Amino acid sequence: MRCARWNGDPIIELVDPPAPGVFAVDLDDVKGALRIVGTDQDDVLTGFIAAAVDHFDGYAGELHRALITQDWLVSVRGANAEGRIYAPVTPAQSLISVEYFDPAGDIQTADLADFTMTTRPDRAYIFPVRGATWPATEAREDAIMATFRCGYGATSAAIPATIRQAIILTVGHLYEHREASTMLKLEFLPLGVASLVSKHKLWRSV
Repeated sequence: MRCARWNGDPIIELVDPPAPGVFAVDLDDVKGALRIVGTDQDDVLTGFIAAAVDHFDGYAGELHRALITQDWLVSVRGANAEGRIYAPVTPAQSLISVEYFDPAGDIQTADLADFTMTTRPDRAYIFPVRGATWPATEAREDAIMATFRCGYGATSAAIPATIRQAIILTVGHLYEHREASTMLKLEFLPLGVASLVSKHKLWRSV
């Protein structure tokens, strides 16, 4: 996934998604909520779980949050006016790497000890520690490339219960209206879904 153009025209990329088959809700929890027994519908439900998670998860998701642990790369011309580079999604767990194109156009790897990360419920950002500075770079849109590990955790249990419940409700809605198109089904989600995720929803304001 590659997205671009927000706050100083960064380029946003998902570089390491969650492991295949690891979703923000478990198949058994969905089947229990929908009172489905047996395995005949497992493939259908797994597809709907993937669609529901995709609706909420990541940079392009409705919540603008990472759910299961995943790595995101943000490439920018340079730090913003406050000397910061923001993680593209929250919650951010850690800074994985900082690379940059030096003035000669060669890729260099910065020392992570030169940076500190501040995390807040609605955003996370990095900046140089006292005595360090951002490196000199070539003039280009992706001059500095910072990779963040983001997400609530490695399993669905780490994700807030209200988000998991909203995903289960969405899967139930998709399953109930499985004869309609996927776009139509996601456009008219139950009102309870919006209520459950409202406190977790972020706006791209940084």
